[in-house]
Amino acid sequence: MVGEIMNIENAIQKRYACRSFLTEQITEEQRELLIKAAQAAPVAMGDYSTVKLTVVQNQHLRNMIEQKTAHGMPMMGEHPTYQAPTLFIISVKENAQFPVIPYCNASCMAENIMIQAAALELASVYIMAVPTVMQKKPELLRNEPAQIPNRQAVDIVEASNLNYTVLRPGYLKEGGENDFILSVKGEPAKGYVTTIPSLVKLAVQIILDESLYTRESVSITRRWTKEQGEICE
Repeated sequence: MVGEIMNIENAIQKRYACRSFLTEQITEEQRELLIKAAQAAPVAMGDYSTVKLTVVQNQHLRNMIEQKTAHGMPMMGEHPTYQAPTLFIISVKENAQFPVIPYCNASCMAENIMIQAAALELASVYIMAVPTVMQKKPELLRNEPAQIPNRQAVDIVEASNLNYTVLRPGYLKEGGENDFILSVKGEPAKGYVTTIPSLVKLAVQIILDESLYTRESVSITRRWTKEQGEICE
């Protein structure tokens, strides 16, 4: 236990804001450890459905975020994300009654990620300017960047006369076929992870019954809790 405490203390002291990154991508193991650190962050009332973590490593998407946010605020240059090879974007739901709570939740999650990064001897930086500018860019906010092509395809289908059902799964993992909860378009998704067997089961049901969720957009996920140890990537 003493060794673990010393490692945490060292990581806290070693953390610093880095504004120049190598092009080399972090390993899958490092990425998973950073995600687990985010999952361990305290969230007000333990309501993890109000917080979402999106990991962006695709170079095209990272370039798009930089291009759309460059020079968006004073002191923001051509590369506002400093060309970091991995971006951890923390999204929160607004809280009208207690407006500051979502920002506190995001800050706790960001701190955990950065301390874990320091423990892994990875550089990191906490950026508020980029997400602030992103909020003014509908093309970035309409969906996560990786989902923009999917959203465009859905727009075409929904504008047609087809008898369609749009299924919106989360991050796919193994699990039980009955371990899911549904929400329709206009309702917030109730989780960020979808078990493969549950997605297959629902798809088969819709194929066999054409009246089931006709011309609807349906989200299928597990109800997200910290104990499940899962988060959207």
